[in-house]
Amino acid sequence: MSHGGNLGYGTAINRAYEWLSGPAFAGRIDAAFIYGPLAHGAKNADGDIDVIIIGQAVYEEVIPVFIAAEKRLNRTIHPSVYRADEWRRKLTAGNRMMLALMREPKLFVLGTRQRIPHRT
Repeated sequence: MSHGGNLGYGTAINRAYEWLSGPAFAGRIDAAFIYGPLAHGAKNADGDIDVIIIGQAVYEEVIPVFIAAEKRLNRTIHPSVYRADEWRRKLTAGNRMMLALMREPKLFVLGTRQRIPHRT
């Protein structure tokens, strides 16, 4: 699918913020962030965009937002959605992926590092 080029990263983040901070998700997303090559500042991060969403929203609710975003950005987006208690439980259990994500750079779309549940 070609849409005449990719939007810039800043534009992508701003658009994602607009979608996720809208009335459909009001107060139901604690944090949303991009991770992976784009968050690491890779100069050629033209591949997929990996996103984590933590809060009360469920995958079936957010997927239409990301389908629309993929079309606008001409990029594949891989959203992963976690409830806060699920995220915390996985961290506490020592889930390697979650522990690595906590250490990696992140581009916050919504919320801050303090809004990400930590180990108990």
